[in-house]
Amino acid sequence: MTDPVHRILTALREHGYEPRKAGGGWCCKCPAHDDRNPSLTINAGDAGGVVWHCHAGCDQAAVIAAVGLTYRDLMPDDQVNG
Repeated sequence: MTDPVHRILTALREHGYEPRKAGGGWCCKCPAHDDRNPSLTINAGDAGGVVWHCHAGCDQAAVIAAVGLTYRDLMPDDQVNG
């Protein structure tokens, strides 16, 4: 079982991005646009999923598609299988 935050961090790394710890979450360059400065923030949500946001305005679907994931991949396993 892998938690959703680990899934998105792994996918980002596999696509050449380097997420780094920032406060209580992570940040990195956004895979959905030509990002010069890290604009993507990633945090664990209250319900066990992932909360992510591109501060440059990229659509969430574009961000996860750019690393080969779907919304379902970013849900806790018990919500997907339960």
